[in-house]
Amino acid sequence: MQSLKVYWIDQSCHDAAGSNFDEYVIEARRWARRAYERLRNPKDTDFARVFNLIFKTPTTDKTPCSKSFRWQQAHGLQPESEWKSSYENVMSVLHDFAFNWARTSHREKADVRIYSAPGGFSRWKPDLEHKHLYDPINHVWYHNGADVFHTCQAFVSNKRPARLPAGMVLSLDRLDPALVKRMTTGDSKGKLAAVGLFSPWLLSRLLFHEFMHASCYMLDDHLTDPEGTSGWAYCMRRKKGRAASCAESLAMLGLWAALADLRPAGEPKGGFSVDRRWDQIPGGWDDEEVFEDDDEKEKKRKQTKKWDPNWPGNGALKGEMVFYRDLTN
Repeated sequence: MQSLKVYWIDQSCHDAAGSNFDEYVIEARRWARRAYERLRNPKDTDFARVFNLIFKTPTTDKTPCSKSFRWQQAHGLQPESEWKSSYENVMSVLHDFAFNWARTSHREKADVRIYSAPGGFSRWKPDLEHKHLYDPINHVWYHNGADVFHTCQAFVSNKRPARLPAGMVLSLDRLDPALVKRMTTGDSKGKLAAVGLFSPWLLSRLLFHEFMHASCYMLDDHLTDPEGTSGWAYCMRRKKGRAASCAESLAMLGLWAALADLRPAGEPKGGFSVDRRWDQIPGGWDDEEVFEDDDEKEKKRKQTKKWDPNWPGNGALKGEMVFYRDLTN
């Protein structure tokens, strides 16, 4: 993943955003960089807690896990000898997204090509015989039908004829860049001054998520989830191991890195993080997905109460943000 990759932005994105759309891609990559830097800092125990909360395991856990289902569908089953810990998998993707991408003006050379509705969607042509959409400009298919225009905030496609080079087309719908502008201040009581931070329409978070589907990462969406593939509650339902290969989990980690750098007007230092009282909830640090036997199952059941959303006072699981003046900068 270390080689330089490039993305291309269609004019439809600038039109929809009403500004330089590349600012939002740059912001998403800055979030990745800050998440990477914070996780490398042994003094940043607050962000280590955020990692533990999202990925259901501490940064120090060495339990190996495989790459995503999507990656293995494309490349074959990953040998167990190549598995890495959740922390290693996440750090590898964060570093690559933060440091190994650049913008290009040449669409045909781009690894990711970004369009926005409505202008950017007109190129898709329905193929009724094969029940899919076809993009004759980028030569990619989308197999899940035209309903995607009405049901998704974004979708990607990298299915193309074998004679053409690999790449990914990212199509965005219903942009609300104003949500990004709202993430500018908060108050000392720990509440942000505006709504929408965890909205799936937050543009930089959305871009972060969709870039995680690029061919170099191929992170998963869990399409069987009843509430879609984005949002804080969705992340809380992902289990240890699978969370590290989930696109939304990494996007949310990036968002929390941005929140850690955010402080109310007049505050010289500090930032927002999850409630530190989460550490006081009884239970283990891991939320395992597989149990070996009945005795082990009972043991694990007792250890997973920390991830029970109904536990009294579990504000961290609900995504509540708290301002701490002594947060590591």
